Amino acid sequence: MERGAGLRPARRPALTDSGIPLTADKTVWAEITRPGGAVSTLALTPDGDEFTGSFVAHTIGDHQVRARAGGRTARGHLFTRERTLWAGVWRGGDTPPRGGPGDVGGALAEHDRRWCALLRCVLLTLAGNDRLMRRWSEYGLDPKEFLQCVKALCRDAAPDSGASGEVRRLVAELRRTVGDEG
Repeated sequence: MERGAGLRPARRPALTDSGIPLTADKTVWAEITRPGGAVSTLALTPDGDEFTGSFVAHTIGDHQVRARAGGRTARGHLFTRERTLWAGVWRGGDTPPRGGPGDVGGALAEHDRRWCALLRCVLLTLAGNDRLMRRWSEYGLDPKEFLQCVKALCRDAAPDSGASGEVRRLVAELRRTVGDEG
């Protein structure tokens, strides 16, 4: 949700007594704790068997919404109910992901591209190091089969023009793990 956006919960509170909507005397409100700790109270209005209300989120961060109710049942017994929910607010929160609602393709493509860059870097490291290739074979890893897997998995991922510092760090860690400091 974007800063400054109005919050209307997708799920609206409903009050029941043993599954039957309460028709007796009741009050329903929400206590909203904004990032930084400021608390405000919002009276919720009846809408059939449910209660509604909205507030504007002026601050980026997590907003705690504590829906509370109190009153008397049809039999005259006092009752209280509460439920705590959270609403996250961030820049661009109302902006749908690239490609439409629910599309996480851009993030997945970047993730895949990074993994493929690492795998290609590992293969380049193996190709220039006979000792490391023998060590992989000792562990039951066939570098030729590994190459075929990388080709199959990274068919659509564009190769990096060069290895980033993070890829070099991961390759160094791989070398330490298999006992090749070369």
